[in-house]
Amino acid sequence: MPHNRDKGFILFIAVAVIPLIGIAMLLLASGAKTMIAETAMMREQANERNLTASAVAWVKANQHELIGRQQGFTKQLDITAFNLKHARCTVTLVKLTKDEAHVMIEAVHSQDGRPRRRSLKLAITQEGKVE
Repeated sequence: MPHNRDKGFILFIAVAVIPLIGIAMLLLASGAKTMIAETAMMREQANERNLTASAVAWVKANQHELIGRQQGFTKQLDITAFNLKHARCTVTLVKLTKDEAHVMIEAVHSQDGRPRRRSLKLAITQEGKVE
C-alpha cells in the first residue's frame, strides 16, 4: 500500500511544479525583452558616437582644407564602412575668423523609423589644434 501513496505524491509534486516553471519562464521572457530593447538602444548610441568620432578624425586630418574654404561649406562623409542603412554624417564650416574655423559635426542615424541626431561644435586654430 505505501507504494500507491508514493505515486500520488509524485503526481502532486509534478502538478505543483509545472505552474512554478511557467511563472519562472514568464519572468525570464520579460527580462529578455527588456534586455533586447536596452541592447538596441545602446547599439544606436554606439553608432552615433562612432559616426561623431569618425567626423572628428576627418576634421583633424583635413583641417587645412577646411580653413581654406568659405563659410557654409558642407562635406558629407563616406560612412559605408559602418554598414548603416539610414545614416549620414556631415561636417559644416559654421564660422571662419582669421584665427579659427568653427565646424559643426552632425551625425544622424535612423533605426526602426526613429531618427537620432547628435551634433558637436569644434574650433580649429591656425596652429592646428582642434578644441
